[in-house]
Amino acid sequence: MFFHSVRQNAGGNTSSHDGLGTQNQDNVQMMDASVFNGLPSATAAADAAAGAASAGAASAANLGSNYADSSSILRFSEKFRRFESLISDHLSQLNVESAVFVSELLLAECSTLDELSRERAFAHYLYSLSLYMNDDFHTAMRVSSERRHDNLGCAYVYARCCLRLKSNYSDALDGLLSLQYSWESVPSIFGYPKKSTVCLLAGKLFKVLDHESKGETYLRYSLDGNPYLWEASKELCALRSHSVLTVFKKPADSPIHATNTDSKSRNKPHTPFKAPSRSKQNLSNSQTTSLLSASNIGISVSPHFFKKARFTTTPTTATSNANATSTDTSAIENRHIGTTTPSKLSGTDSHAKLRSSMDKKILTNPHQAPRVGTVDSNLDELFSYFIRIEYCKLRYDSFKAIRMMHNRIPAHIISSMPWCLSTLGKLHFELVNYEMAKSYFSKLRSLQPTRFEDMDIFSTVLWHLQDKITLSALCAELLTLDKYNPVAWCSLGNLHSLNKDHDEAITAFGKAIQLNPFFAYAYTLQGHEYSNSDAFDNAKSCFRKALTIEKTHYNALYGLGMCCVKLGKFEEALLFFEKARGLNPVNVILNCCCGVALERLQQPERALNFYELANELQPNSSLALFKKSQLLLNMGQYSSALQNFKKLETLTPDEAHVHFLLGNLYQIVGKKQDAMNQYTIAMNLDPKGSQLIKEAMEKCHEQG
Repeated sequence: MFFHSVRQNAGGNTSSHDGLGTQNQDNVQMMDASVFNGLPSATAAADAAAGAASAGAASAANLGSNYADSSSILRFSEKFRRFESLISDHLSQLNVESAVFVSELLLAECSTLDELSRERAFAHYLYSLSLYMNDDFHTAMRVSSERRHDNLGCAYVYARCCLRLKSNYSDALDGLLSLQYSWESVPSIFGYPKKSTVCLLAGKLFKVLDHESKGETYLRYSLDGNPYLWEASKELCALRSHSVLTVFKKPADSPIHATNTDSKSRNKPHTPFKAPSRSKQNLSNSQTTSLLSASNIGISVSPHFFKKARFTTTPTTATSNANATSTDTSAIENRHIGTTTPSKLSGTDSHAKLRSSMDKKILTNPHQAPRVGTVDSNLDELFSYFIRIEYCKLRYDSFKAIRMMHNRIPAHIISSMPWCLSTLGKLHFELVNYEMAKSYFSKLRSLQPTRFEDMDIFSTVLWHLQDKITLSALCAELLTLDKYNPVAWCSLGNLHSLNKDHDEAITAFGKAIQLNPFFAYAYTLQGHEYSNSDAFDNAKSCFRKALTIEKTHYNALYGLGMCCVKLGKFEEALLFFEKARGLNPVNVILNCCCGVALERLQQPERALNFYELANELQPNSSLALFKKSQLLLNMGQYSSALQNFKKLETLTPDEAHVHFLLGNLYQIVGKKQDAMNQYTIAMNLDPKGSQLIKEAMEKCHEQG
């Protein structure tokens, strides 16, 4: 009993000494008591002496053990620091496989420690970090999951894995927020996250969980800690948060926001930007064919507008024009809705006249655009302008973004920085200026011939330009570099589509989706191929999957609207088009889509408002002007219709359909000779449509 009490009190050096003294004193008192009480004092004294000796020996042994334990802990701490140094060195030199091996060994060494020990938690962090950098995201997620609630490093790696694997977002966010008290303290260990990085991850997680306001708050916190975190700036631009523009001191530049110029009617659709005086030009010969079918569709797309919405199995040529003129105007429009290549519909052709010299320079040779106060390479100013360019790009204010790029960013950076070339290519893509987009993507390919990023967009540009040779070469190079890259298969799908092999295109896009199940673009392209084949259920399924992955994917909304148009569900189509327009209000084609749906719903006044807005956004857009002119003719507003058709004739002098309708209009207003002249021009441009034109000419003679 006495020995047991001494062992229990020998927990620490001080307490063991105190306990030993107390027990010895109690032992003396026990012996005195036994003698006093007449017990066999000799035996009691012997037993008591033996017990005291044993207790003293045990205390001394435990005291020595404590000193040994302290020495052992010190040696293990030194060993841990050695392991940590090795792992850090391996990771910093990208010797990732060695880092994984050493971190495995470290975790095994720590297996004998207490489960909640600090060293064991950091061993989990270093091991999971090494696995993450070795692209073993699933294992990294499992290892870091064990300690994500008590170690910020593990919570950080776990969140990174969740974002890469697109799963368990709530668990990742919960782990980060549960350790918010430790965000400020950063131990001196390799790769341990700073507060700004943790806020960035939290902002991304809130965003994907549809808590955009909280996501915006944490992303802004991230930039407060590190204003050069480009990821955070891009995420805020994607949220269209104006707060991103205040990260750096505002440079001397025009304001990002422009006032709404549409004040004619409260019911008239409007955009958040001032309608510019702008147009595209220098389209290839393949883009200047048939407005006849293109105009009547009114809703086919340009590449980046709708991620290549394509609705024809044959090229839009004079042959299709001839077929179109074989019936009356109404029949022509019904037959050709959704049956032309998108590149034939957007904007004006090579005969367009630009009212803005600045926009003309931007579209033709942007490097000759005037530089207004070009800045030097001051880092803060450059970051400020890059953020503003990205902000304008994601708000589809493409002209402003292009002007800012050429006026504010030094030329040597534009020509040498892949991001600048890629951004300019995409911006011209948005403006349906495919030749300029091709030139920038070609420069990008020359600068980075092994690049995969953005090559799916480049392949779409080539699809619109009908450039089979360049597109074939691009696909061959990408597949040779990496036949398991989804972008390579997406580009191959574009090539098959250009060759009118839609089944093979669907297969190629399916392969891209198989390699990357979260490839929203591939789903959209596959949906358009299904739509071309009138497989509307499959097309709708693809578009909906794209929207599930990327809810702001307005191109997929457009695709759903087109399916509804083809099925005669015009009210549903209008809903999809308006949702898409809500995401991209300055898109000319989306505004025309809304107008077409409203025409079918017998709401011509509202449709006219959309056509007028589209015409304001792009004054020389042949599509917008044709839809407006045609509607005015159908509404009996002959004077306005005649004025607009004359403009259209100047823009598209080789379109038989325009001359035919203009002849009809001249006949209605009593100008028989002008009508005959227009019919003659239409017949010369489109001999295969002569029967319809001859009937109109005979009718004109009879009335004369």
